[in-house]
Amino acid sequence: MAVGAMDTVPSPQWSASLPFKSRLNWPVNWVWAVAAVYDRLKLAAEMHRRSLNSEAIVCLESVLLPTKMMPSERIARARELRAALPAGKFRARDIDAAKREDRP
Repeated sequence: MAVGAMDTVPSPQWSASLPFKSRLNWPVNWVWAVAAVYDRLKLAAEMHRRSLNSEAIVCLESVLLPTKMMPSERIARARELRAALPAGKFRARDIDAAKREDRP
C-alpha cells in the first residue's frame, strides 16, 4: 500500500492480528498509517530475508543510533563546511552575538 493511499483497505494479515476492540477504537488515520508502515516493513523484511522483528530493529537502529565518526573525520568535515562559507560573511563575533540573542 502506498503511503497516503486512503482508497485501499489495510492488508488482512495486519488487521486480523489486532484484537477486535482495538480495530474499533483506533482513529481511521492511525489505522491507515500503521497498515502502510506494516506493509512496507513486511516487504523490506522479505527482501532482506529477515523476520518482521529483525527488520524493525534494523530500521530503528539505522535511524536512531548515531553513526560512529572518528574525531579526525569530524574535524575534517567541519573544515570543509567552514571553507564552503562565503569569506567575510560569517564573522566569529557575529556568530557569538547570534548565539547569545534572546538568552537570559
